[in-house]
Order: sequence, then structure tokens, then C-alpha cells
Amino acid sequence: MRLVTYDRGGARRLGAWVDGTVVDLPDAVGHPSFPATMERLVEHTGGTILDAAREILSRPDEAAEFAVPGARLLAPLLPRALRESGRSDPPFVLGPDDQVPMPRSGSLGLQLELGCVICTWGRDLGKREARAAIFGYTLVNDWSISSHRSGADGRAASPPAYVAFSFGPCIVTTDEFDRQDAAVKVRVDGRIRSRGTFRAVPSTFAGLVAESSRGQEVAPGDLYGSGPRARARMDIHPGAVVEVEVEGIGVLRTIVGHRARSLARRR
Repeated sequence: MRLVTYDRGGARRLGAWVDGTVVDLPDAVGHPSFPATMERLVEHTGGTILDAAREILSRPDEAAEFAVPGARLLAPLLPRALRESGRSDPPFVLGPDDQVPMPRSGSLGLQLELGCVICTWGRDLGKREARAAIFGYTLVNDWSISSHRSGADGRAASPPAYVAFSFGPCIVTTDEFDRQDAAVKVRVDGRIRSRGTFRAVPSTFAGLVAESSRGQEVAPGDLYGSGPRARARMDIHPGAVVEVEVEGIGVLRTIVGHRARSLARRR
């Protein structure tokens, strides 16, 4: 399933992405205990919860009765933590079609990563346990600012400063996504600037999650990023529309602006 979060009267609401349309899952399932948000679904997944969602989506005519035309997608999850080696969380979370601010100085760059969402508590996990803890996959774009100044060796005088990360447009459950064969495209203003696959990613998510769990607890809602992590060398100018497309997940679109007023903090 491709699971999304959309804006329903100013509240976050769980949906499924079906043939380009959002289906309201809580209404479609129709059971009072079915989670109304992605956060609740990730916290309480297991048993028959996902089976109930799959059952209603397997009946397209019935599911279509709960379609929400024109729904505005939000970041699919408010993550408990973004876990990556070598850096801390940026201050802002962006969703599909949100705006990232253009810096007053320096250049704006992005790093494309594949992300996985955790759905269970655990500590000192083995790889098999870590694999079972993965709820699904999403796209993660790290937005950072680099200084134009360079040192004597030609490298940037300081490392990039991470200012935001965007992710989405959905979370795909593990049974429906093969990251090894997923084609990746990056477009700026409609022109393809980069393409490839995740086949070259050296570590598996099971290994990443297992390593992270050594001596500390992983929890439902943790988001892990892994990928090439090479900064995109492209003209990301004010007003640019940056689209990252991964086969099996969809298109994550971000608009480059001038100010941060449209951004919302995670907490």
C-alpha cells in the first residue's frame, strides 16, 4: 500500500494513494478503532489493522466511495527522530509541494536518500528483528547550505549546514517496494538532471537499524535515511521546482523560495 497523510479541515488524516487519488482509510474501513493518523497507525500496526486496509482497497468500487478529490498531501509522518550517522536533525520538516527557503548567501543543495520508518520498540536488535521492525519506505531530501568560500585545498571552508528535510509523498509498505530495482530521477523545472538506482547503496536498512539499536532503543516513528548522499550539482535557483521521483513511491516535489515563513517546525 501507498499510505499518505492529507489535510482534512486543518487536521492530519490517514489515507491511501490509489490511482492518483486519496482514499480516506478510516472512513473506508469503518471501524471505530482503526487509526485516524499515520502516527497512530505506525504505533499500533500489527494484527489485523493493515489487513483491514488491504481488504477494503482490494474492492476498488467500494474504496472509491471514500475518495477525496484534490486532497492536499502533507508530510506523511511527524517523525519521532531522523536517524543518520554524522549529523543531527535539521530544524524543519517539509512535505510534498512545500517551500524550502533560498539562503541569502551560499548555495542550496540537496541529498536524496531512501528512508525507512520503524513501527516497533527494540534494543540491541539482530538483523532479522530489525528487518521485521521496518514499517515501510519513503523518500527523504536533505536540504543544506554550503558556503561559497573555499580553503587552500579548494574545498568548502565549512561543512554544509542542514536547514530542512522534505519527505514523502507517501510511505510504501515493505511488501510492495523493491529498493534494489527502483529507478531514481531528479528534475529541476521539468528537466532531468540526475538519474540512477539505489542498487549501489552499500548497507541494508536492517543492518543500519540493528547498528543504531546498540545500547539505545529504537521506537515507532523513527525515520532512517540511507542512500548515495552525494550533493546534487545543479542550478537550484529561487523559484525552481525540484522533483525527485522514485519508481514505486512517487514524486516528491519541493518549491525553492526566499523566506522560511511557510515552514513548520516538527514539534
